[in-house]
Amino acid sequence: MSTASGRFSVGLATLLILMIATCTFSIMPVGAKEGRSLALVRLSPAQGAVLSAGLLRLHGQPITTNPTAYTYSRVFNVSEAEAEYRSMKSISAAALEARIQASEPDTFGGLYIEHQPDFKIVVLFTKKPAETLAKYTQDPVFTGRVSARSLETLLATQAEAEAQLLAKRVEFESGLDIKRSIVTFYVKDEAAARRALRPLLGAVDFMVIKQVKGFAVTTAISV
Repeated sequence: MSTASGRFSVGLATLLILMIATCTFSIMPVGAKEGRSLALVRLSPAQGAVLSAGLLRLHGQPITTNPTAYTYSRVFNVSEAEAEYRSMKSISAAALEARIQASEPDTFGGLYIEHQPDFKIVVLFTKKPAETLAKYTQDPVFTGRVSARSLETLLATQAEAEAQLLAKRVEFESGLDIKRSIVTFYVKDEAAARRALRPLLGAVDFMVIKQVKGFAVTTAISV
């Protein structure tokens, strides 16, 4: 689920575990100096500490198990076998996502993973979620829920807003919150961003602008 506009795909799930030690990271830059799209991942302090310890162990001494499964098992307190099972399900979800998005663009709202209390891959639709999902899978790991709007609507709104901010040379980062079905823009100058986006803000009610002091720095982690 990767696009230049910052949508985060479960196809990146296995890589995710090796990246979230920083608790925030950015992916898929827009390519222009003035703005970047990003996805944010945050862990609790306890989970972050466990993950950091796991990565230090990976650097400090070789382990024979799958490093991704090992790290995931420590963060979410499950067995490594369960971690590998979840990883495989997450990878398979990427293909399912592509099929659904191609066939149901008007109603597909995206998907995301719930790790706790139970592992679920949530697939969103603007209407008839259970009925629509059943056309593509009977796997109980996948569950259908209602989304306020389609992913296509979110992506189109994000792209239009990015173009307007770039035209006015307003620095920003942007991201989609699939679960809440909103588009968020992080800017250094909120007043300038609101001026640039005034017509669009008047037309949609699912775009959020937040002022920040600085932007996230992409961090590479080698294991």
